[in-house]
Amino acid sequence: MSEIDLKYFLDDEEEPAPLAGKAPAPVDDVPLANKLERVASTALDKLDEVLAIPLPDPGDPTWGNLSRAQTAAANTAIGAQLRVGEAALRARQTDIMPRLLEILSREEKKLTALDEKVLQVEQVSRERDGES
Repeated sequence: MSEIDLKYFLDDEEEPAPLAGKAPAPVDDVPLANKLERVASTALDKLDEVLAIPLPDPGDPTWGNLSRAQTAAANTAIGAQLRVGEAALRARQTDIMPRLLEILSREEKKLTALDEKVLQVEQVSRERDGES
């Protein structure tokens, strides 16, 4: 993605001063991963709580809000499960190229052996025809 040229968005023709520096990238991603795992676990617990709330009678004024909250929670959970399942499927897919190359090599050897036999048969046939 390219950077946006701000001169097209400024009223005057002067460009703004560049920022002092870019924010440093995190050196250690492990704490971030741990935090993300903890937050995700908390979020899943909250989704579970929301989905466990029994829906009141449709005439109840809280029915619409709770129904929307449960639908959103269900959509979030299903979407997350689909992404996890898709990632698991990708992980299970192995590279089949080595196996295909092995099969190709075996078939080439068979073909070479067959070609040699054909040449032998043709040679024997020529010798027989020449002797007759």
